[in-house]
Amino acid sequence: EYPDICADRLDYQLRTAYIAGLLTLDEVHEIVDHLHFEDDRWFFDDLQVAKNFGVASELLTRYIYAAPYN
Repeated sequence: EYPDICADRLDYQLRTAYIAGLLTLDEVHEIVDHLHFEDDRWFFDDLQVAKNFGVASELLTRYIYAAPYN
């Protein structure tokens, strides 16, 4: 089972992906527009937008958070 995510972690992921050049500002806005919180759960209403967020998160993990220099 995957861990829950909180608003501050979403903010951190989106800001870092933007600063790192993995997402444009328009893409960040699109992700936020398609991201919802209901019944204590975060969810996307668009599969492609969810995938874009997931890919950016995976790249951040691979090349920044878990990079050998870190």
